[in-house]
Amino acid sequence: MPKENFLLNASVENEGILFISSRSDIGGGPGHLVDLTTNLKALGFKKSIYIASPLAPPHGQKLKSIAEKHFEIPERKFSLPVFFRLFKFCINNHIKTIHSHGRGAGIYSRLLKLFKNFTIIHTFHGIHLEKSFTGLIKWNVDKALKPLTDYFVCVSKDEQIEAISYNQCTEAKSICIVNGVDSEAIAQNYSAHKLADTIQMGTLARLTYQKGIDIALKYIKEFKAQYPEIKFKYLIAGDGEDKVNLEKQCQELGLSGEVDFVGNTAGPGELLSKVDVYLSFSRWEGLPLSLLEAMSVGMPCLVSNVVGHTTLIDHGENGLKFELESSTDFKEKCLMLCQDNKLREKIRGEAKALIEKKYTAKSMAKKYIELY
Repeated sequence: MPKENFLLNASVENEGILFISSRSDIGGGPGHLVDLTTNLKALGFKKSIYIASPLAPPHGQKLKSIAEKHFEIPERKFSLPVFFRLFKFCINNHIKTIHSHGRGAGIYSRLLKLFKNFTIIHTFHGIHLEKSFTGLIKWNVDKALKPLTDYFVCVSKDEQIEAISYNQCTEAKSICIVNGVDSEAIAQNYSAHKLADTIQMGTLARLTYQKGIDIALKYIKEFKAQYPEIKFKYLIAGDGEDKVNLEKQCQELGLSGEVDFVGNTAGPGELLSKVDVYLSFSRWEGLPLSLLEAMSVGMPCLVSNVVGHTTLIDHGENGLKFELESSTDFKEKCLMLCQDNKLREKIRGEAKALIEKKYTAKSMAKKYIELY
């Protein structure tokens, strides 16, 4: 019997899986959950799919439409009344397995196990110790919830190594299932940008501290001052709690003519169709969906040398990396991508081939079917 059919037949019990995300806004976690559940259904997965998430755009309504039943939870906020309603939802719908995505969702999932012996699967989507008082509290809450977790999923091998070393999970209870994207769906809304005199660079991200857009603006300012002959535009797609401060920083740096905050997009193809180079200044990552999406269309990428990025980018082959603490390193690599047409073309082919070989949403979903 073919392996794929065997996996589907192993999942024919009429029981429910609840997926939880405390976010539905732009970002890798909610986008990952859309791709995962969509592909589970496409592969004929027999278990009932239930989803608890906010309904904020752009992913809220998508998640609701995918689910057999949807349960609304507040955005990035734990609510005790909501928690007890969610427990009742699980009991009424015969849910046996709960799969949480991200820290906020993980609080709901692990605490639910205190009331009933659900099987709890938790995907990190990035490991990072924030050295603030709040960050330390979050970090210790995660550690306290560790015994209530049956399986930890890490979205890259580097993230798994980091999670184990930080004592956030154990090797015996952890598994690496890399993120994947639907290249065909992205390609349907993508048309290659025609290179002109102005090089267009872009980033698609939540506008938060993690994504390092504040660093990007400083480095872009230095790049502009050092290479005034290069005409460029930097497009920043997305929204988030740091947007107002970042727009203010942009004005203070005198970058209003070179930087454009374009807001939320209908999909990754909308931004990628407008740019020649994709940038990421993230301070930490798991395995970023936006980078996978950019690479899937052959976009030359320049990214910070952090966990998650290092899993994907083989320097000089399918993209370029720079040290986040070095504006000089960024400027040198950025100049290379702006001026070297042959390098860009080489990266295009290698990046696209890597995604098609190792990082498809379908192959990701098959791995999850094995786990479930």
